Amino acid sequence: MGRIARVLVALSVVVATVVVASPGSQAATSAERNAELWIIHLVNRDRVDTYNLGTLLENDGLRAGAEAHSLWLRQNGYGTAAFDGKDPHDGFNTRFANFQSSDPGAGGMCENVAMVSGSIYKSYRRAAKALYELWVNALDGHNQCLYDKPLPPSNTQLHTTVVGVGVKKVRHRWYATYDAGEDSSPSS
Repeated sequence: MGRIARVLVALSVVVATVVVASPGSQAATSAERNAELWIIHLVNRDRVDTYNLGTLLENDGLRAGAEAHSLWLRQNGYGTAAFDGKDPHDGFNTRFANFQSSDPGAGGMCENVAMVSGSIYKSYRRAAKALYELWVNALDGHNQCLYDKPLPPSNTQLHTTVVGVGVKKVRHRWYATYDAGEDSSPSS
């Protein structure tokens, strides 16, 4: 990625403080939206510079599902209780079905979730970087979802092209959902 393209990507992250409401969820605050965009920037930077992969484009449907799931995690608590089947959005399976039914070119999809907490996470950049680093350093498939590596346990390899990130915050606790998918549709 050339110097000008990197500057444009960085500028788009810095100035993008648009607040967009997702169906069935609360509108993202500017800090939450900036954290979402910063995570996408970090992933795309490493996809290009380290792994020689293409950048991911943000997908509105994936983003809406990721935001709704992060809101649910914030409201119901992150951890094993958050994955006991009580998710009103039926978690990943529902988001995957919605992605496939709303996009004729949709293929496979993967997910990451994370939470960071503490007063050191006052800025969206620090929180976004910490969330991203949890996924990068994970040994259980999270890193594979970011960089199109074979996913355990089936060793399936995705070629993701689109992404949706949802971040929700309460005080100094940040909840994030990262959904990436394959999409062969022509970009609009």
